[in-house]
Amino acid sequence: GIPTFGFATNGMEDYLPGISMALEAVAERLTLPAEEKVRGGVNLLGLTPLDFPLDAPEKIRALLEENGMRVLSSWAMGSSLDEIRDRSAKAEVNLILSYSGLAAAEKLKEKYGTPDVIGVPMGEFSKAVIRALMESAEDGQNRNALPGAAEESDTVVIGESVAALSLAAALKKPARVVCPFPDGHGIRDCGAVFAPDEDSLVQALTGAETVIADPLFAPAFPEGAKLIRLP
Repeated sequence: GIPTFGFATNGMEDYLPGISMALEAVAERLTLPAEEKVRGGVNLLGLTPLDFPLDAPEKIRALLEENGMRVLSSWAMGSSLDEIRDRSAKAEVNLILSYSGLAAAEKLKEKYGTPDVIGVPMGEFSKAVIRALMESAEDGQNRNALPGAAEESDTVVIGESVAALSLAAALKKPARVVCPFPDGHGIRDCGAVFAPDEDSLVQALTGAETVIADPLFAPAFPEGAKLIRLP
């Protein structure tokens, strides 16, 4: 009587497709339909401890509530499986916070007609994300709030595509974005550079003077580049 899932994984890809398959399966097989939508209801999709600090669910929830919205479920930090099962279909809009939530959003759109917005609310960029959420809840259309990365800058952000592009959008100066994965995992035409190996990463960081990244990437930095730690 325990729901079980099988996934075609072989350990040869990064973690994002694996999370994506798991969340998509939850959306397809475990969520229940709802009789009506909750006004201002939002699902947070792709919120995982591999890409976000542990207090992220609380902070994002508080920010959205300050702007008249209500977080119904958080995938996969901050909500129980029962909350995800019973509340997800009631949302007016889904907020995709990383590639990991993209397939689940598409499945929820297919099942319940819920539109989605791509982008992590950070700093001044929060205003664009909140505006997109309100518009999508109103007209039912998907929106990508990400403005795209700069093509040239001496500041670089390294990380998962949605989170890194959102951070770059929140900075007070232009920044390039480098994703250490084979491609955009569905978040394309965003101006990010994809660097799946050490050689391409070193090349992508040419000319960087400030790099916002996990410290483990530091050996690939140009000589003299400043590290801003992004745990």
